[in-house]
Amino acid sequence: VWNEGSETAALTLAPGAYVIGSQNNASATIADNDVPAKWHYKTRIAFGGYTRAGVLTNFPALVMLGTNIVNFSYDQFTAPANGGDLRFLDSSETAGLNFEIEEWNTNGSSYVWVQVPQIAGTNTQIWAYWGHPSITSLPACVSNGATWTNGYRGVWHFGRTNDAENLADSSPNGYNGTDGGLGGGSTSVVGMISYAQSFDPANSNRISLVSSANFLPTTNTPITISCWINPASIGSVSIDNRIVNILRSGGSTVLALSCGSTDRIQVYRVGSITNETYTSTTTVTTGNWYHAAMTYDGATFRIHVNGAPETSAPGDLEAGSSDAARIATFNDSGRFYSGVMDEVRISSLARSTDWLWACYMNQGFSSSFNSYGRVMRASGGTVIRIK
Repeated sequence: VWNEGSETAALTLAPGAYVIGSQNNASATIADNDVPAKWHYKTRIAFGGYTRAGVLTNFPALVMLGTNIVNFSYDQFTAPANGGDLRFLDSSETAGLNFEIEEWNTNGSSYVWVQVPQIAGTNTQIWAYWGHPSITSLPACVSNGATWTNGYRGVWHFGRTNDAENLADSSPNGYNGTDGGLGGGSTSVVGMISYAQSFDPANSNRISLVSSANFLPTTNTPITISCWINPASIGSVSIDNRIVNILRSGGSTVLALSCGSTDRIQVYRVGSITNETYTSTTTVTTGNWYHAAMTYDGATFRIHVNGAPETSAPGDLEAGSSDAARIATFNDSGRFYSGVMDEVRISSLARSTDWLWACYMNQGFSSSFNSYGRVMRASGGTVIRIK
């Protein structure tokens, strides 16, 4: 059953020799313009859970396709194997949106990141379309990083491609990670969103990235580091359990996000004169997921846990060096992270509290942040008989 709601059509009779009291038949075909040419299915995606005052521009929102949407079926796709006929449009249904498919699973839920032009208040909505009979190839934006152009230096989903772990960077920079450690390195496991990476300190599991200077090219460079963590154990030394580590000249740390012996999220930074450690107020326990983030706007460091701002402190920051930045370790030989990590991101600006809260809600509590209308189908025209 397809419910598209009430629609009104206005018909005008052309002048003619009509006879009052006698029956005259006529027919008219009204084209259904709900769907742009030849896309047979669509659904509305609303972000009514965004209740903050700030306006989010080009926000990459997580969209899930599956049984969470009434009337949805992968059989509706012309190219169900890869979703090649999937497209997203803005609220006016006129402009296409950039998107990236993290996981396409015809036996369950598919995870797609869509760059929403603007989220402002509780009335923001976009549209998903599919079922075009002659389109089977995905657009370039799916693989060229266009979804992540708003200040992202690196985005690592830790998803799977052809059933193999994927350490690729989804940003336009292509800063792909390199696995390290015994046993083939970190392990692909089910994560907060699709798949994630599990790190075992006993095997020195870690991921090497590109030069640290790519993330901190100059002194006092604004930056945001964020990710989902589920620690398996917490070390006995402060600023252990390195989540992301950026190095300065000489191979020592200039900036690190970690989960140390205080059972809290920590930021360690090195300035021109002093180095400092900042600690969250939220306690982190093993076996639970947390959204951890730190921001630096060129003057002030801030820690966010689960979308909420906590510790803040002023300070300066040295530049990164040619040494590789790392995930889950200090320098391949110590301070290893223990547990699962998902959705690591590094940005070249200090994200707002509203932005980080929206990430936490959209990714961790999607059903409270997003809502989906039932799938609607273009009828191909309606015949109305007039007597």
